[in-house]
Amino acid sequence: MTKPNNLNDIARALAKRFAAGPPHASFPQSLHVLPVPLAVPLPLPLHKSLPAHLQPLIPTSTTNHVLTIAISLAARPVAHLELIFPSSPSSFPPDLILTSIPHDPRLQVSLDLVKPQLLAWHPDKAVDLIDAMARAVQAHLRAYHRASVERLVAGHNDRVAFDLATAATAVAIDGDIDAVYFPPASSASTSSPPSNALAATAPRAPFDMNRNGSDEFASVSLLLPLSIPLDPATVASLSPPPSSSSSPTNAIGSCISTHLPVAVLVDHLFPPHAPATLADVRVSHWLPEPWVARLADTAVKFPTYAYQSAPLVDYLASVAQVVGKAVKVVASSGAARKDIVSKLARAFAECLIEADTQTYSTLAVLIDPSPSSSSSASDTHPVLATLVFPDRFPADPPVLILRAPTLSTAASTPTSSTSSGSSSGSPAPASPVTVARSVPEYTTRPKMWSVLRGGANAELVGRLKGWVVEEAGGWMARVGGK
Repeated sequence: MTKPNNLNDIARALAKRFAAGPPHASFPQSLHVLPVPLAVPLPLPLHKSLPAHLQPLIPTSTTNHVLTIAISLAARPVAHLELIFPSSPSSFPPDLILTSIPHDPRLQVSLDLVKPQLLAWHPDKAVDLIDAMARAVQAHLRAYHRASVERLVAGHNDRVAFDLATAATAVAIDGDIDAVYFPPASSASTSSPPSNALAATAPRAPFDMNRNGSDEFASVSLLLPLSIPLDPATVASLSPPPSSSSSPTNAIGSCISTHLPVAVLVDHLFPPHAPATLADVRVSHWLPEPWVARLADTAVKFPTYAYQSAPLVDYLASVAQVVGKAVKVVASSGAARKDIVSKLARAFAECLIEADTQTYSTLAVLIDPSPSSSSSASDTHPVLATLVFPDRFPADPPVLILRAPTLSTAASTPTSSTSSGSSSGSPAPASPVTVARSVPEYTTRPKMWSVLRGGANAELVGRLKGWVVEEAGGWMARVGGK
């Protein structure tokens, strides 16, 4: 591994590491590296991380280099950890400044939390040491917020306390539950799920709390990591072969083993002056990125959380059931894809050029179209027909790409004859000249795919073969005579 040479290198390495963390840490991602600003003039902070006898050795400077890590819990930013260096990277450990979001004067963080990393500081190990610091601070914040929530709901909000206590008993729970209390000042940001979140219900209108003198809510948010078990047959259908290349289909297979991770965010909203009154509950779901579009395309619908009549643990069981069924639909689609493409390859056996037997995403055949009445046999050329099967095939139609070698057509060129230095002025018979020309590739899709794909797979294979041959012949008839 190349050693980081400056703070930007460190930031890039940390960002890559945070994004590739454990599944539940990445959706929503709980550690983010903010863009590194240029060296900015700041007063040098006190180097409390250094022993007193090293204080005189601190270099004086009018600028500092700042690396900021945003720490999130329950999909909400809760703190910024700033690492301040007099130079980039420094031989001295950085100063640390932790800013809670929103500001919480009760939060106390001792440097003892990161003392091992500070004492072992070396610029060549900066990425590993900063990573360890950030995770240590994050763990401290998780415990602090969990304790704060438990104190808040104890004796006040029995429902939130019940959900917090029983959610951990759900069969699908796999990992620590983030529990965070957000005061009203942060309520505006309680419903901004990232791009790979699938909302259980449509966004609701803001609450009308004018009669109570406030339109803001306090919230207790629980981020629940689920792990949906998959049967071995499903895993076999989804996992790519060891030598397969990266593709959307393989990305799905590579992000699971025998379990599919899902994160469920539950926001309990209540008026700040009435913590015992549960006003509403909002739910969002996170899936691994390769699964978002696929499960959405299977028309999967997460159940609505009827929090007035059902405990949270039952809702989590419903989510696991819905996701499990949707995964089986995707696996069934993969089996149909393999069956159709394999049968199509056998149907084109005499002219088959190439068939992808790993991801079943492409099939190439060489077709020699029959000469039409408007063209002679010499005008026809073999057509390379490539079928590209999209990730959602057979739900979505394949794409047909037609290509032809450089076409050659006969053209007549008149010649003039000369005799004894004089010309008769009359042209001689035309001599044939072969003119080569290139033809752009042609791309098309079958029309009325919903009708064409009806019936058994064998029937679809026959229709697809006939359609490919017909399209190749028609295209060659159009371009061959031009």
